[in-house]
Amino acid sequence: MTKPERILVAAIKLTSAAKADFSIEDLVVSCYMAFPSHFGLKGYESQYPDSNAVYVSMMGRKAVPIVRGWIEKIGTKRFRVTAKGFSEGGLLISDSERQTTKTNLSRDLDQGIGNLVTTHAYEEFSEQGNLENVTFYHFCRFVSLTARDKWQKVQGKISKVEHIIDEAVELGENGHEIRFQFRKRNIILSPNDLVRLGVLWKQMLSKFSTDLEKWKSMP
Repeated sequence: MTKPERILVAAIKLTSAAKADFSIEDLVVSCYMAFPSHFGLKGYESQYPDSNAVYVSMMGRKAVPIVRGWIEKIGTKRFRVTAKGFSEGGLLISDSERQTTKTNLSRDLDQGIGNLVTTHAYEEFSEQGNLENVTFYHFCRFVSLTARDKWQKVQGKISKVEHIIDEAVELGENGHEIRFQFRKRNIILSPNDLVRLGVLWKQMLSKFSTDLEKWKSMP
């Protein structure tokens, strides 16, 4: 699930607890209880919620749950789930409660996946569902490309990333959830998170195909 989708699921669970509407503070707590690894304060995920992680997704013109019509604002920092939110969120809840298999990875694979899912490109795509704010610079960071790389080296790095993503997607399509530590962070990826890597990769290759062709033609 994307970050806005997790917020919707948390809001529905909050409403299911006999609340017709709720405050932003209620939502912060519900998000943390439902998804502690995603809405926990960095470095203290098992102890405290990160209220800012919810605030930035519910305020302003980029408040995706509101823009998509899932949640509506009815007062100062008060919200409620819409009929559309209940309809689409119900499918998300069914998907999130589907039985998954927890899998241990080799160190090389978990470090490879960790490098990818902590990039701006993946985090932006997970939150917004598009590549609007992902540039070719972010693509290069995703693949670990540098301006000095010759095309042969670029191909090698792209192939390496592609192999990691293929393995991640296969795990996701087979219903596996993975958990590991990466740079002092506890990473938890659902099957949907793993499959999303493949979607992101295909869209980036399409968006930046012209840039890659220019690189290929460089002496």
